[in-house]
Amino acid sequence: MSSSSSLLWRCCCCVPPEGTPDERERLVHRGGSLIPANEQAGDGGDSAEQPPPNRGSVVSARKARPPPASAEALDRHGGEEDRGRALTVRAVGVPDVDSRVTDAAETFANLQAEHMGVARARQDLCKSACCGSAASQHGLAECLRNLELRHETELKMELKGYNFSLVMKDGGVDMPTSVQEAARLVSELSTRARAFLGMSTRLDEMMAALLRTESTISKEVSETNRDYADNVRAHDNMQRSLAELRRGRKDVARYKQEINSLLLQVAQIAGVMEQASED
Repeated sequence: MSSSSSLLWRCCCCVPPEGTPDERERLVHRGGSLIPANEQAGDGGDSAEQPPPNRGSVVSARKARPPPASAEALDRHGGEEDRGRALTVRAVGVPDVDSRVTDAAETFANLQAEHMGVARARQDLCKSACCGSAASQHGLAECLRNLELRHETELKMELKGYNFSLVMKDGGVDMPTSVQEAARLVSELSTRARAFLGMSTRLDEMMAALLRTESTISKEVSETNRDYADNVRAHDNMQRSLAELRRGRKDVARYKQEINSLLLQVAQIAGVMEQASED
């Protein structure tokens, strides 16, 4: 089974504060409060996209594989490591640029929230199905198998494109409470994973477009900030913001890989269930 995910997050964004140009260029928005623009910014990198699986419906979990390494990382961290990885972007005094950078930071925040939601749902699903044990200890497939054994029933994982759901194999609707909760969490995983993938593609395009036009942005910053000190400060803010976007792209690539790994794991679980039901 392929890697599955260490997911989750939260981000903050920058909105150019109102006031004089000096105030706009000197201040930065992060985590809902303005901080000095001379704080250190993080680095970043490029992103890479992996296509998700696309499989049909499937059946009951009898032969579980060990959880992939990235799934174990997801369960260890639960996305908490990403809570402090907000994008810190700074105003440069060019309205169009400030608006685009702010939009990217806000979208990153929303994407991070979906990432954290996926991790939480996956952990809750495995803890519920495995009677409180961590998902990394058993793996998603074995947790579903334990759920079947506990209730002496057979479950079916239905997978169509990005949509997946957990149902009773016999088509019954009278599910035990813990099975109902597992089905709800599987549905939440599916919904959040779809939302994440759609948002991540748009965000990466937004960030890439800004980074591609660095020289144009630099020219606009120079034309807008005629005073030497203002110009130096605005260019410093610009470089720091672009560095944050590069870091953001690196994080997006990692998050996307984790989500795609989760989808692959679901597809493989579905295949194992289907094969088991045919044995």
